[in-house]
Amino acid sequence: MTEPRDARDDESADLRPEETLEALRESEERYRRLVELCPDGVLVSSGGRIAFVNLTGARILGAQRPQAVVGALLLDLIHPDLRDDTQKRLADLDGGRRVPAFETRIVRLDGAVLDVEIAATPFPHQGKPAAQIVVRDVTSRKEAEEALQRQSEFIRTITDSMGEGLFVIDRSGRVSFMNPASERLLGWSREELLLRDLHQMTHYRKPDGTPLSRSDCALIEAMESGTTVRREDSFIRKDGSVLPAFAISSPLTSASGEIVGAVIVFHDVTERRALEEQLLHSQKMEAVGRLAGGIAHDFNNILSVVSGYGEMVLSELAEDDEHRARVVEILRAADRATGLTRQLLAFGRRQVIEPRHLDLNAVVVDVERMLHRLIGEDIQVSTKLGSDLGAIKADPGQVEQVLINLAVNARDAMPKGGKLILETANVTLDEDLVRGTLDVTAGPYVMLSVSDTGVGMDREVKEHLFEPFFTTKDSGSGTGLGLATVYGIVKQSGGHVWVYSEPGWGTTFKLYFPHVMSLEPSLSGIAPAEMLGGSETILVVEDDDLVRALIREFLTSVGYTVILAANPEEGLKLATERADEIDLLLADVVMPGMSGRELVDRLTTSTPNLRVLFMSGYSDEAVASRGILEDGLAFLQKPFTRYSLSAKVRKVLDEAPVRSRFA
Repeated sequence: MTEPRDARDDESADLRPEETLEALRESEERYRRLVELCPDGVLVSSGGRIAFVNLTGARILGAQRPQAVVGALLLDLIHPDLRDDTQKRLADLDGGRRVPAFETRIVRLDGAVLDVEIAATPFPHQGKPAAQIVVRDVTSRKEAEEALQRQSEFIRTITDSMGEGLFVIDRSGRVSFMNPASERLLGWSREELLLRDLHQMTHYRKPDGTPLSRSDCALIEAMESGTTVRREDSFIRKDGSVLPAFAISSPLTSASGEIVGAVIVFHDVTERRALEEQLLHSQKMEAVGRLAGGIAHDFNNILSVVSGYGEMVLSELAEDDEHRARVVEILRAADRATGLTRQLLAFGRRQVIEPRHLDLNAVVVDVERMLHRLIGEDIQVSTKLGSDLGAIKADPGQVEQVLINLAVNARDAMPKGGKLILETANVTLDEDLVRGTLDVTAGPYVMLSVSDTGVGMDREVKEHLFEPFFTTKDSGSGTGLGLATVYGIVKQSGGHVWVYSEPGWGTTFKLYFPHVMSLEPSLSGIAPAEMLGGSETILVVEDDDLVRALIREFLTSVGYTVILAANPEEGLKLATERADEIDLLLADVVMPGMSGRELVDRLTTSTPNLRVLFMSGYSDEAVASRGILEDGLAFLQKPFTRYSLSAKVRKVLDEAPVRSRFA
């Protein structure tokens, strides 16, 4: 049977020899043109030498014409560092095997180094082994890859440096990327977090205790809605604790705009929530303090009247008068009420104080002497006084009150006896220590520590510890103002209070007072003057009718002439009309229409020799805001007695007039 022949075989058989040669030339020309037009370099190697190279290959090798590289050894053009590796790879050609593409470097004829990709195919040429080698310049690709690598490393550096946690989740809600901060915040390792369902790491229960479904997770829902979600959420740490966090979840889109996942950035809000709680507590305490100050003002006026008239009645009663004991009890009750008012003002940081530079060790030593009698023999008192202790600026009487209040509180916490330790030291609060606390600045402080071995306190008690009238004692055993007073005094002195206590483990109060540069010389108190009056004329400007009448009785009883004004306008009119008669202006600080200081400012211009004494039942803050607490200005705190008023009036009258001191 004869096999069929291809029509082209018939056609070739019909060609004459010269036509066959022409067809071969045309075929070779087409191949040559294809090779010449090839964007890659094409070389033919025989015996290790370049036998042919196209124009692109010549230019890759650094030559303008192919003839410049024909005959050169191919390995001589390979970079010396890679020559052995390239030779090993091309050795496969000797076995007739194709060499897959690999990257290497060549040294061009002009000395430049070029990254190239080489692939080689063996073929016989004129009875000898040869190879067709394709050389591709990959410089641009390498540069792009390096640029991409640098960009990836830069992005990685950014995400690794973030203090916030960063998650990338896929459409299924599983974590595909996270940064180191996520590991630190949650306690999970990268391996544990990868491919973990985000829903399993969020707080997966509703307020009523029922589990949250995946659709309830707002951070995952951002993918479904295609919108950015900002919210406070919670994450479950590896140890099972809850991390309160503020998170932002944004959809992650592909180049075609398809949502392929979400990017979630979150940060710990534990410190912020603590600061918010401190702020709310501070605002509450401030509000209560303002209320206390307002009550104290009105109460002080009432107490002034009760104490004043009671004192006058008592002075007129004979020693054997049956009513004398009753009046004495009235005065004692008024005195106790005055003490409560002062504690309220101390809590609200609204006492008028006389701060001076103090040696805290000296105050502790003085108070310790009386503590043994105050707290009982079954409590051992010990002190640990710091050496070279810095000075503080505070009212010495207030610091003593703080120590006594804390000691009494400790005594009540140790009904069966125990230890009370008083300690002082120089300390420095650095930025790390004060971070997360409200209104506490870093710097040098002097610490006063009061520790006991008593019953301690739980968290609920500590939360209300400094609130006025809060007490855990039995009814009638305390006013609930002791620790509130401590808090107010320390704050008014610019200090801070820190408390540590656990049930059954005692309590430690640490008070931090700002360190001042040096001690001032001790100031000896002024010896009490006798109940001396005078014949001068005093203008009294007071808007409270009862207090105004009481002051008139007090001053007239010791010889003074008193002119009364019910308001600043009336006082201004009387002072102007009777300027030659008036020796002293006694003015309330806070009055409707015009303050006492404004009244004085208007009068001293026309009456330069006028002496002035201010009085007020208001708080330190109210007085200071009206400029009364400037050094040298005379001030009398309500409620006052007939003795304290007469002594202060006599003292001011005997001093230089106000204008010579403050004009």
